[in-house]
Amino acid sequence: MSSRRMSSQREKRSGAEWVAFVFAAVILLAVVGLIVAQIPDSDVPPAPVATITEITEREGQFFVAVDVDNRGGRAAAQVQVVATLTTDDGDVEGDQVVDSLSGGEVQELEFVFDDDPADGQLTVRVSGYLVP
Repeated sequence: MSSRRMSSQREKRSGAEWVAFVFAAVILLAVVGLIVAQIPDSDVPPAPVATITEITEREGQFFVAVDVDNRGGRAAAQVQVVATLTTDDGDVEGDQVVDSLSGGEVQELEFVFDDDPADGQLTVRVSGYLVP
């Protein structure tokens, strides 16, 4: 058979087939793009940082909202966060553990104090973590 006959006998794609093809191609390109975008950060070690975001008073207690942000590319496990409130009466310390923190992920924590943080010095820090 000649190539001219083969092309004339070949059926044209329907509109639905073209839509399905384009949709599948876009999804495939998006997945490949996301994978490629993650490659440069994979060698950056974890870098968790704790930041106070808000202090509120409710029923005589003071709630300190803290964001724990992993600014590194790799995950961190068992991220220990310590909050210390130093007043004239001494130090009050609280600690919490975030089980897992992926690269770029942010977790929210809350610490509760009986004394007003405005009456002393409040510090929040990451005291350690595991590298899985």
